[in-house]
Amino acid sequence: MSRKPYQFNPSGRRRRSGGPFLTVLIVVAIAALVFIGWNIYVPLRQVIEGSRHTPSSTVSKAPSKTSGASHTASKSSSSEAASSKPAAAVRGIYLPGGSLTAAAIDQTLTAAKGAGVTTAIAELKSDDGVLHYASKISEVQNNGIVASGALDGASIAQEITKNGMTPAARISCFKDPLAPTVMRDAAIKYAGNHSTNWLDESGSRWLNPYSPTAVQYITDLAAEAASMGFKQIYLDNVQFPAGAQNRIWYGDSTSSKESALQSFVTAVTQKVHTAGGTVTLVLPAAAAVGSGQASLGQDQDPFGYGADAVSPLLTPSSLNGVTIGGTAIASPASNLATALTTAAQGLKTLNAAKFSNTMPFIQAGAVNGSSTVTADTVTAQIAALKAAGINNFVFYATGAYALTGVAAK
Repeated sequence: MSRKPYQFNPSGRRRRSGGPFLTVLIVVAIAALVFIGWNIYVPLRQVIEGSRHTPSSTVSKAPSKTSGASHTASKSSSSEAASSKPAAAVRGIYLPGGSLTAAAIDQTLTAAKGAGVTTAIAELKSDDGVLHYASKISEVQNNGIVASGALDGASIAQEITKNGMTPAARISCFKDPLAPTVMRDAAIKYAGNHSTNWLDESGSRWLNPYSPTAVQYITDLAAEAASMGFKQIYLDNVQFPAGAQNRIWYGDSTSSKESALQSFVTAVTQKVHTAGGTVTLVLPAAAAVGSGQASLGQDQDPFGYGADAVSPLLTPSSLNGVTIGGTAIASPASNLATALTTAAQGLKTLNAAKFSNTMPFIQAGAVNGSSTVTADTVTAQIAALKAAGINNFVFYATGAYALTGVAAK
């Protein structure tokens, strides 16, 4: 009979087989160790990596329409709160095209600083169609539209900035006797002869607001100005001409004059916004207070054109004869403060919801060679505007300014 080989047993005891029960215990013990080890390892790793989240933050990460809406509402509320903060008041000064030399700009703005001026509006395109800066637009090259010796537009903007002010530009739009001689399809024509440019009573041609060529030309000028550093573009003469309308041919367009002007301002505003600027619409006093003429396309809400702001012309020549609240303003030059009080209250009544976007032009010096305005007159005008809640305004003159002693702050 054979025997099994000898096996060493250090305990000196006979070994017993553990059976299935021992196997189960071992498996359970290993599983418990793995579970405990994992629960210690994960938090420890998160702490080390700096990614440990509290239970509440973990829950908030789960997709939830409610939490998304709350976030949107919070963001919207913060945006509204930011936009509701009052913007800094605009204290502007007008720089006529003929004065756009470095020396003249510095001289005017140095005197204007004491009056609290923050913005300088350079006349880049005047009512006579002349461009007072060296435009790069091909249509205006070598044809007498750019003034002789005109500075580069960016240089004008830099000169204004150097004086600590915001550069702005004024552009006369459709009142333009020069461009129609170069861009003939952009001009208003005679009703009886569609090949001949129409002339107003002063013998001046006009650009046609219905003409895509005319609209493109002004739009390109405004966009060019914004790209050169002018932060605000003031559009003036956004209108159709006065005169016998039966002698005028605008083309075959069937849209209203109001719609044509709105489309124009919208097109310009979009281009200027893309270039980082804003657009302000300059309007005669009558149009700003709701008495604009239908034949001019100005019998509409002054804020309905689509511009960012509106600048009513509250100068004596613009206010003369304007009716506000049933009362005509007679001889405003003899009592500008009273005239401005009447006009400002009328503006407030008509446009209370958008009143903060009103920036009137007020006379602060010589216009067309004559001057009856003094520093006291200017101060009285400012007081009249402030009494009506208007804190923005533009000093206007084509000659010397009377700003010594004026404090617009």
